[in-house]
Amino acid sequence: MAVKQDMTVKRRKPSAHNRNGNASQEFQGLSVVPVKRKRRRHTFLRALFRLFLTAVLIFSGAYIWNNWDMLEPENIVYWLNDKLAGGQSGDGFPVEISGSSVLSLTKANDGLALLTDTSLVVLNSKGGELYRRQHGFSNPVMRTEGKRILLADIGGSRMKVETRAGTTIEMTTD
Repeated sequence: MAVKQDMTVKRRKPSAHNRNGNASQEFQGLSVVPVKRKRRRHTFLRALFRLFLTAVLIFSGAYIWNNWDMLEPENIVYWLNDKLAGGQSGDGFPVEISGSSVLSLTKANDGLALLTDTSLVVLNSKGGELYRRQHGFSNPVMRTEGKRILLADIGGSRMKVETRAGTTIEMTTD
């Protein structure tokens, strides 16, 4: 048995020869046409996909919030440079240091900072050399804080602040 919701009534347009006909002929063109039901396809999969997408957005937002200091543009450029140029390579430890004596060894943000009598050398976690800078001090001392390395000459009047990008500050005191 047909339910009222399953049927609609459509009125046919009168044909060209019946347009001037009487009212009884007008109702002869009525017919019952079943309603096409909209099929809901994969509603469960859509809901699951939306839930997954929402979870990914929430977790990525939380990750960015927690690691905001590591996602600075400078750090991203260094990471890309290391990956593309092979900067993370190295033969591992122990590392041979030729021609210099090590005066100080400290952990820096970029890796392991070695102060020799002639230069500052920073090594990555695999023993690869990230950068080497000549300091020219006669009696050097080194202190690190985050990504900055302070080099000073004990008994002298010069000091430098080094980062991975280069020497940021070089000054002489009187």
